Amino acid sequence: MKPGEAFALPGGEALRLEGIGWYSRLAVVDDWTTPLLYAVMVLAMLALAATVFLRQQVVLATVVEGPDGRTLALRLRLWRNTSATRAEIVHELTGALAETREGSGS
Repeated sequence: MKPGEAFALPGGEALRLEGIGWYSRLAVVDDWTTPLLYAVMVLAMLALAATVFLRQQVVLATVVEGPDGRTLALRLRLWRNTSATRAEIVHELTGALAETREGSGS
């Protein structure tokens, strides 16, 4: 329908369009940021899934040489109150002690 055109209404009357004073259109399809927004949402969902399903902990062990001799330094960082298993702690301690033995030549 264009300005100046008329169309018939039920009951024998007609409706005529005099003019268009203001026109607005919202089209999400034409917006160039829409694919970017979807990509960011997918990355956010993957990050949230990773925080929920992946086990988050770090077990580090090393031997430090000092004036008082060797000192074993062990650091555990646990998230969500998940405890480290005994096998993980033993593995880290064994690795740290093996490095010390290799370095000392014994």
